[in-house]
Amino acid sequence: MNLGDRLVAQYERAVDDECERLVVHQASTVAVQVRNSITMICLAILGWVLPGKLVWWSLLLLVPVVGGELLSFFWYRRKIAMPRAIAYPWQVNLVFLILLVVWGTGVGFNTGVPFATAIGGAIGFAVALIVVPLALMHRRERDIVSFEGDD
Repeated sequence: MNLGDRLVAQYERAVDDECERLVVHQASTVAVQVRNSITMICLAILGWVLPGKLVWWSLLLLVPVVGGELLSFFWYRRKIAMPRAIAYPWQVNLVFLILLVVWGTGVGFNTGVPFATAIGGAIGFAVALIVVPLALMHRRERDIVSFEGDD
């Protein structure tokens, strides 16, 4: 049993029926989104308050977010086809973009490269909004074919 399976088993032992299981899943979904939002806010703040090149340490805030997403990705890839990309409302994407630009501007200000980091981050975020859903859709199609072939 791997780490992901053990974590799921812990949650399974905490609930008594499908209704509780669903609510625990929904609460976990809310927690992930709130945690990601708080992380982005902290990232934007640290982009301005950390002096000089120390500002790059603010990227450490992304390690748990990206690491958790990657670990869950590899865990469920063995069990199901790639889920569809979550289509967040444009307002959520706009807030994340603004926070990324605030962080990038702070990094630029603190490292002496004004706005270059903010512009690069904004362009990268915009490209990711287009490329990631397409890549996930393509991956899902391949996974479905693969899982159907295993039956």
